Amino acid sequence: MKKEDILYTAKLSYLNYEEKDLEKVEKGLGDILSYVEMLSEVDTTDVKPLTHVMETVNVLREDEVGETLSIEEVSQNAPDWDDRTFKVPKVM
Repeated sequence: MKKEDILYTAKLSYLNYEEKDLEKVEKGLGDILSYVEMLSEVDTTDVKPLTHVMETVNVLREDEVGETLSIEEVSQNAPDWDDRTFKVPKVM
């Protein structure tokens, strides 16, 4: 990567490099780009793309209607109740 490209990218990213740091940045970016280039040479023809690093599967169950609480039972646990609704303090 050229020094001009690094300075241009740094300007777009609102980064400021001092002249003495540009060599380190140039070497670091060069190493990263070399590694990416090396990875692009790997044959991934039969490799499926990953959607997640862990092979997880959602465990789902059927929805079943069960016992529910009556309005009276629900209202007994409410600190402030108004005819079928919970009353809560306003939040700004």
